[in-house]
Amino acid sequence: MTFSSPMVSSDNLMLSGGEINNLTDSQEMNEIANRMIAMKKPFGQIVGSPAMVNRIRHKLAPHTHLVLSPNRKGYAGKEIQFTVAQKGTLNQHFDMAALSDFYSDYGLDGVARHIQSTAQSGKRISDYLHDWDWQDKTTKPPDRPWAGVQPWETGLILGFPIESTLSRVYQVEDIDPKWGEKVPRWNPKKEEEKMKHKMFRMQKKPGNKWLVMPQMKVNGRWVSMAMGYVPIVDAKRIIASAQEDIEKRAKRHNNPRRRQNPGLKVGDRVVEGSRKGKVVAFHTKGTVDVLFDGMDYPIRRQLGTVRKA
Repeated sequence: MTFSSPMVSSDNLMLSGGEINNLTDSQEMNEIANRMIAMKKPFGQIVGSPAMVNRIRHKLAPHTHLVLSPNRKGYAGKEIQFTVAQKGTLNQHFDMAALSDFYSDYGLDGVARHIQSTAQSGKRISDYLHDWDWQDKTTKPPDRPWAGVQPWETGLILGFPIESTLSRVYQVEDIDPKWGEKVPRWNPKKEEEKMKHKMFRMQKKPGNKWLVMPQMKVNGRWVSMAMGYVPIVDAKRIIASAQEDIEKRAKRHNNPRRRQNPGLKVGDRVVEGSRKGKVVAFHTKGTVDVLFDGMDYPIRRQLGTVRKA
């Protein structure tokens, strides 16, 4: 399965804030509104002066396929903001099984399980109206900073390319431990010279951690991308770099993620941890599609993680 959606595109990525699109704040907010009306974007945040924000709210209000949050205080001065979402569940708008397979193919089994759980819960896009940004620690318990919204959710509802979101997941370690392995860190120093943008470090709060954020050159000057989700060309470099580190780590532990079919065939019963299921197909080299007991659809697993029952 290949994930695709008319509401996921690079055009949405260029509306992620900062100053990367050569648009004024008013033009950017208008473009977000236009894409929401045309159902080319799942979710948006409108922020700015009261006059501008209320004008856009008036523009969006007649469209019954949208849900709007109340106005609230913005980020600076007299700014106000609100969020807007498409009606309907994640399952209705996205192929969540294909999305889960995508992350599983890149070794992020904990993320894949979280996607499956979120899909099965029937979560609506409008459920994110008041808590949508995984980087906003004010909405999370101090003792569980990784709880709540995850990077894959923020990227998906904002309509960013899944490659860009995957590369962002590789840059953080905020995945709830109950979903499995820690996310592998990407080393920006290793890839810095190859990137089309340069990197700078911004201090995270609370604590004394540093978050690497991208900058791009616009009109001869370096400007930041507010959300930190990068263009596809750079995202693919980050993914390749992280995958290379994963392979090296796997070889050191004599447990390569990708290896030849160890005698498995379609119909075989297999075990992965405490889960049991049946092999239904082979597609990507080094992977197997398994329908686990109690699940409605198969998911793609690495051959190194399953064995015959």
